[in-house]
Amino acid sequence: MSKSRNANRLAKRLCRQTTLKQSTASRLAKQVHVYLGSPVADASAPHQRRLEAYVAHVLADGFRDRQLNGALFGVREA
Repeated sequence: MSKSRNANRLAKRLCRQTTLKQSTASRLAKQVHVYLGSPVADASAPHQRRLEAYVAHVLADGFRDRQLNGALFGVREA
């Protein structure tokens, strides 16, 4: 699947699930590297699941102090 097709699909999802306008959603979608194929299966090993949960927590926790923005996840501007 091409990068532009993935960006278009992501922009449509963003519009459906948020209050963003199509132009803003398209601009955001073009900035991120996203894969909209089949979901990745959960890790079978408990240690791997624990590591993945920890990484997600550390990344999300950075937003609490309002010092960080979407650049942490690769979004440069909305």
